[in-house]
Amino acid sequence: MGRILCLDPGARHTGVAATDPTRTIAQALETIEHKDDGALVDRVAQLVRDLDVEIVVVGLPLSADGNPTRRSEQVTQLANRLRNRLKVPVELHDERYSSNRAALILADSQADCYQFRPGPTAARRLKPLSKGRSRNRRLAADRLAAVLILEDYLSEKHPPARRCPTEPNPD
Repeated sequence: MGRILCLDPGARHTGVAATDPTRTIAQALETIEHKDDGALVDRVAQLVRDLDVEIVVVGLPLSADGNPTRRSEQVTQLANRLRNRLKVPVELHDERYSSNRAALILADSQADCYQFRPGPTAARRLKPLSKGRSRNRRLAADRLAAVLILEDYLSEKHPPARRCPTEPNPD
């Protein structure tokens, strides 16, 4: 069984995640920086070859009510370019709120990363080590969004077998 590759496409940065060969675990791979779709398609084609990918999932940005947006049309065109170039199926998957969820997860993970800095007075203050959205955090958010889209896709398309070893056998 081959891997599933997932893309969270942006205008200049695309987050990439992939499953393990058993399609059980989704993990972040990289953020592709690109000037146009051609460079993105080339890199994705290389990843498909290198990782033995059998399915490519592309996050489709829809409006809050589920309707397509202008960006949805651009992503659909990208998916069509990938279909023309790759020899594996390319599927679109709803990515609503994945970037927001990724940003919240990153912010939550940073909540414990505070540094003690004494202020100009005797009062002591805690200040975050990292404020704002640095370049590294933006790129990490793109990768994490791809992981979240892939996890949603896996839970919808490939649900785990339901087994509970503590339940008695009904037979």
